[in-house]
Parts: sequence; C-alpha cells; structure tokens
Amino acid sequence: MKKAGEVFIEERKKKGFFLEEVIKKTKIPKSFLLAIESGNYSKLPGGPYPDLYVRRYARFLGLSEKKLAAIFRRDYLEFHGETKKPLLLKIGFVPQWRAIFGVGTVVLIFAGYLFYQYFNFVYPPKIKTEWSKNSSGDLVLEGKTDSRATLLINDRLVEIDQKGNFSYRIREDDGDKLYLSVESPSGKTRTMVKEIDGRN
Repeated sequence: MKKAGEVFIEERKKKGFFLEEVIKKTKIPKSFLLAIESGNYSKLPGGPYPDLYVRRYARFLGLSEKKLAAIFRRDYLEFHGETKKPLLLKIGFVPQWRAIFGVGTVVLIFAGYLFYQYFNFVYPPKIKTEWSKNSSGDLVLEGKTDSRATLLINDRLVEIDQKGNFSYRIREDDGDKLYLSVESPSGKTRTMVKEIDGRN
C-alpha cells in the first residue's frame, strides 16, 4: 500500500503544482510539507498539527481528507515503531487488599480521565494572553491554551508547544486588532479580539 507522502507527490505532480505554490496556498511551512512528502516525520511538530496539515494538503489537492489522514496515521506509527500492546493486570499473587486498592485506583483514574475528556468536549479551550517585546524590540503576543487545540491569529496558524504555550510576533499587515480563534479537538471554538498597542 502506498504511503501518504507518495500519494501526495503523485497527485501534486499530476496536477502540475510546484512545492512553492502549495506552500503559498495552503500556508503549510515548507519543512513540514517536505517531511510529509518524504515520510521523515521526525521533522513534524507535536500535537494536532501534523494531522491538520495532512487534511489541509489533501483538501487542496482534491483528495479524501479522511482517507489520507488514516494512511498518514498508519505511516506515522510505523515510522516511530509504535505498536499496540495488550495491557496485562496481574493481581493474582498480591494480598486481597492490595488488589482492591489497585483496582479502585485504576477506576478512579479512569473516571477522572472520562470527566476531563467530557469537560474538554463540552467547553471550548481557555486562553490567556499578555504583551511582551522580543530582543529585536518587536511586539509579541504570548499566551497559553490547551496543548491539543488549534490556534489561528488573523487567520494564521500559530504553533502551540506541548505545554500549551504560544508566541505570535505582530506584523505590519495585522492592522489595529488581533482576532484569535482557538478550537478544541472536538470542534468547540473560543474567539477573542485583542487591541494592538505598544508599537514603536
């Protein structure tokens, strides 16, 4: 079965697109686009971004987003050598009270996980922001949100690190306001408008 990168390359060449055209129209960073096509997934960022880029690329080329995302996930797991392993719980050789305590702990952790997932499903991600300046004197909007969320600022995709932190340098074409849109994996969206001040 073909890998996701092979499918993308064939379809891109078939439709006569150069990489620079794809980058310009999809706004996918060049290094990430090359990583997807070459299958060198170590160059991709963490979180939801790789899947988002694959779906955006597939949509641009007129391919099935769902199908390409599934192929990509398979390739991604193979690349990182990840396989599904059965979870074995061995409690036959421990005292009964320890077994009960262990099972109770697992149940509580699982219940907490379900509550956390439900909370994230029902409510849009929280977002905190503050202004700062970098070493070059540029105005920067820094903030924190859900590390699994997707963040757009003035329709530009902003990378979020594994701790949920992000940083956005103000550009000349941003105007007087920033329009922030953060979306959870379940599709819940929170929007925010920030007045730009403090420019030199």
